[in-house]
Amino acid sequence: ENIKIEGTFSHQAKADEKDKTTAHMQADRFIKFMEMLEERNVEIPIKHIANSATIIELPEYYFDMVRPGIILSGFYPSDEVDTEKYIFKICVTLKAKVANVKTIDAGEGVGYGHLYRADKPVVVGTIPLGYADGYSRLLSNKGYVVVKGVKCPILGKVCMDQFMVDLSNVESPQIGDVATVYGDGTDGAMTAEDVANMRGTISYEVLTNLAVKRLPKIYV
Repeated sequence: ENIKIEGTFSHQAKADEKDKTTAHMQADRFIKFMEMLEERNVEIPIKHIANSATIIELPEYYFDMVRPGIILSGFYPSDEVDTEKYIFKICVTLKAKVANVKTIDAGEGVGYGHLYRADKPVVVGTIPLGYADGYSRLLSNKGYVVVKGVKCPILGKVCMDQFMVDLSNVESPQIGDVATVYGDGTDGAMTAEDVANMRGTISYEVLTNLAVKRLPKIYV
């Protein structure tokens, strides 16, 4: 009698897949458990099971509240859910200002191990973000940023605090130019989903990697 129950919940494990058999089974078990509690006069004020995929696909399981997660950032929980039912706008971007600009000659290497070596003169820009900021080393030598509307490939390895990009095609690149690292899908930059595909992971991981305290965040 001294315990006050405010609510109970479960979490759908396979609602983001086309086959909803397991999702329905899990929800049915949850419902039966709630009914069992009610039969024993245990009142549960708030019941919830709906994650992002359930919100999109299974409105019959909204119950008393829902728990939007990845969709709050504008991304779908998987490519198996109905992406036409609700249209989400990506609202998470990652930007940095170019910290240094220099031209290297053919034959010069860039970064640790000289993973990239120039075969011609290249304008190299330094972006002050690295894996300590949640920007994965798996993007070494294959990711890109956008500066002044131009895609600028990553040169060499992503370092702890910085990585280098090719600014050769950018008109008059300067220190302070804004580099869009993760974009909103309309600016030509990689989105978190693009990065996830490149890394062989999911957008959830890419976004939560940005939770580090040292990375400034602006909420608008």
